[in-house]
This record gives sequence, C-alpha cells and structure tokens, in this order.
Amino acid sequence: MGYDINSQFPKTVSGLKRKARRISRRENIPYHDALDWAARQSGALSYQYFLRLYSSDQSVIPLRHEIILEQDWGESQLGTTQRVALRLPLSRSVDDLPCRGIGRLPRIRIRRRKGNRFLIEASNFSQEEFARSDLTRVARTIQFVDATGLVPANSRSWRRAPTPRYRGMDHQSAWMNPETGKPIHIDEPYINPPGWFAGTFDECGQPWCQTNDYEWRRPKWAGMYFPEDWCDFILMSHKTLGEPLDSVVRKLEAYHPAVLEWTADFIT
Repeated sequence: MGYDINSQFPKTVSGLKRKARRISRRENIPYHDALDWAARQSGALSYQYFLRLYSSDQSVIPLRHEIILEQDWGESQLGTTQRVALRLPLSRSVDDLPCRGIGRLPRIRIRRRKGNRFLIEASNFSQEEFARSDLTRVARTIQFVDATGLVPANSRSWRRAPTPRYRGMDHQSAWMNPETGKPIHIDEPYINPPGWFAGTFDECGQPWCQTNDYEWRRPKWAGMYFPEDWCDFILMSHKTLGEPLDSVVRKLEAYHPAVLEWTADFIT
C-alpha cells in the first residue's frame, strides 16, 4: 500500500470515535475521556479542538508536501547505532518556508540533508525514546513556522520595536513577522512546575505582561516544546509595537494538529 502524506492526520469524526471506543474498552475508561485520549494520539489537543478542525465548514490547509526527519541513537563506538524517522507533511515546500532553512530554527541542528530527508543532531544519544521526543519537537517547530509564517527574531526587530524583552521561566523563544519586523514572544513553562521553578505563567508571566503593556493569548494549538508533558503555550506581544496576536492565533487554530504522539516510525 502506498503512503499518503495526509494519513498522519485524521479527517473524520467517525474515525476518531471508533478509535475512542477501542481505547475505552481496552483501558476501561469513560468514553468521553477516551475521545480526548484518541484526539491527543492523533495530534489534537482535545476532542473539541479536533471537532473544530474537522467537523466545521472551515477549510483546513491542504498538506501537499513532506519532509522526513531522522535521528540516530545508540552506542556508535559499539556499532549499535540505530535510526528513527518521522514523516512530516507541510503545506509548502521546505525551501519555501520563510525561515530560509530549518537549521535556523530554535533547538534544531542539522547534521546532513539529502533531498527532503534531514538528519537531526541528537540532544541525547542514549535511548530511542529521546530520539523520538527530539523529532516530534523539531516537527512541531517546523509546523509552527508553516502555519504562522513567523521566523526567529533578530536584533533588527528589537531596534525597530524597542520593547521590554520578556525573560521567560522556561522554554522561551522570540519570533517576528519577516515582513514587518514586529516581534512576538513565546513561553512554554510547565503547567505544574517542580519546586525549583519560579511558578506558572499565571503567577509570574501575567503580572509582567500587565506591567509592561503586553497582551497574551493561549491558542488551542498544543505548542512546540513539550505539550505531551503538559507544558503551557503562551503568545505575548507588546500592545502597540509588537506583532498582533489575533491573526497568529487564527492561523495556528486553522492549521493541522501539532504532532504529539509517535505514529510515523518506518524502516529506512
């Protein structure tokens, strides 16, 4: 059977419901909980978000292109290195992304490219689960750029819009609209942080935004860094000098679900 690049992302509510019924029986959990579980396994943040994308009149952006993300793991000195690979559908060619190369994106280092295949440098080489986690995080970052058209912020954007720079609690990143140069901040702290972290966004980030004339949003889209382990996903922008947030949220929420579960492993 041939591979359909759209098959990673479900398109029917009936198909998701069938999956939820199987989960409900297998795990012995209520059906409504199984719907959210099935949605998250399919990449959606919740069942309601899945319904919003696939049961409304809204047209979800078609994914007509794909890249393959790969990463090695194991003991190279012992000759036991193995490789995992993830197919990532995109709405445009990877070379047409506004970032001019995915190696320019946060937390992504490319060891080698061959056509549409990208070998990603491992952040932890020891276990397969770390390689899979790395690749899903890389995939979500690329999805974010594909959806929004934003690129990593540079010093020129801060000169054009001299605003206070947000110092995030954890997993922060700074982006900008490449056409206007207007910046936007993203923070992805843990929703229930361990004791040595400063606190949640509501406890620490919101007061900073209010003091410095920033607005913030929590889009339905799951996030880039670690949403599968309950990281928050906050967009922040200066009310007058930053990139307007409403348009960014609309683009994200009209895009396909963020890659959350590992469903795309294949033999290379």
